Amino acid sequence: MSTILLHLAMYAFPPLALLFFYSFKNKRLIWLAIPASLIMFLLSCGKALADLEFLAMMFIPLALHTIAVSVVTALAASLKSKAEKQPKKRTLIIIAAVICAIALGFVAHTVLAETSDKYAQRLDQPIFTQLTQIQPEDVASIEVMDPGEKFGRTAKAVDYHGDMTFFADLEYIGSELSGITMHYLEGIHTFSVSIVLRDGNFAHFIQYEDDIFEARYNDRRFYVKSPQLLADVT
Repeated sequence: MSTILLHLAMYAFPPLALLFFYSFKNKRLIWLAIPASLIMFLLSCGKALADLEFLAMMFIPLALHTIAVSVVTALAASLKSKAEKQPKKRTLIIIAAVICAIALGFVAHTVLAETSDKYAQRLDQPIFTQLTQIQPEDVASIEVMDPGEKFGRTAKAVDYHGDMTFFADLEYIGSELSGITMHYLEGIHTFSVSIVLRDGNFAHFIQYEDDIFEARYNDRRFYVKSPQLLADVT
């Protein structure tokens, strides 16, 4: 299932459908925006609809989506039936166009974030800066998982031998779209470091190769270089 297509179906297609059916003189046609939005939502899910677990997970979002589209459509139908002068209709169309523009802007942001490495790097930079500013006193707990000398061996928790000063020395080397891939090779030693902060947030590091780690923080994933963290966990 395409995440981009799902975002289009949720945020872009419904206002576009509403604007399309609102443009007809027949006031009843506007109600077609509801089934049209539902059909586009289901089509965006594709083959995932055959998965019962997926259906159970998407039931509530789909219900909320349909309710929201129905409420907005009912409001638009009410305004259309009361509108007697063209300027009022034109104003509503402008409002709908603005909503469409906002939805399409969100979709464009999502598409770029999932396909453009340069755009993803721009999104990463403020989060990476926050990551480097974490102080030792901000850390509530830390856990290091060691998979053993060979991949596939049961992971075990090991003691962390360093301090939290490595945050300030992290080096950003690329977004999750940069093409760096995990070396799932026999004999490769890969650590994961999970850090819980006192504010309830967390930072997670997965060793990829030597001193390169995948960092996960504030819903962003990117790659960092940290010789100090490598030394602290080996």
